[in-house]
Amino acid sequence: MTDPYSEWDAAYVLGSLSSSERREFELHLRQCADCSNAVAELAGMPGLLAIVPASEALRDDDGIDAQELPATVLPRLARAIKRHRVRRRVTITSSLVAATAAAVTALALFLSPIVSSQLVPTSVVTLSAVQPSELSADVTLVDQSWGTRLDTHCTYQTGDRSAGAEAYSLWVTSTDGRQSEVASWQSAPGSTVTPTATTSLAKEQIASVEIRDVSTGQVVLRGTL
Repeated sequence: MTDPYSEWDAAYVLGSLSSSERREFELHLRQCADCSNAVAELAGMPGLLAIVPASEALRDDDGIDAQELPATVLPRLARAIKRHRVRRRVTITSSLVAATAAAVTALALFLSPIVSSQLVPTSVVTLSAVQPSELSADVTLVDQSWGTRLDTHCTYQTGDRSAGAEAYSLWVTSTDGRQSEVASWQSAPGSTVTPTATTSLAKEQIASVEIRDVSTGQVVLRGTL
């Protein structure tokens, strides 16, 4: 149902309502949020009109003297104000839609890797010491279409900091016994390294992963799947 007072806001703000109409409209404003908002949007219009120079205010765009203006001018002005408000609302709405779309896109880009990492099957293997060592490590195996990615988190516990860095390597043993080196790095006392390696083997084809001391070739840590 159309609000019969929806066109009264501009006339109210510009002071063209009769005293009885003004009282009637003010009673309506107490219970109508839409009309109250419309009046609030137009509240600054009288002030803006007041700063127009008298020489400009007395003539319209066609040079007609203000005293000759027909009685329809105020309604036309009210409709013009309405059109301006509608255009402003459309502009604001378009801006909000664009901003919302941008926010949704940014959120999607932000969440995409998180969601993807949750959907991709992974396995975490904690490596156990084969011989006494200051090393501790775990390896996360991530399924890929071409094989498996191995994300290693290796910590060299605090020890003799005067000792230099030592070289280590990550080896993969397949279920049929084949062994291959997939990564190497250096670790010093008190450091943590996170090398990433890849293998063409599917996760189901991997029997174990090992960390070896490069200088001796001995297995330091091992984890089985």
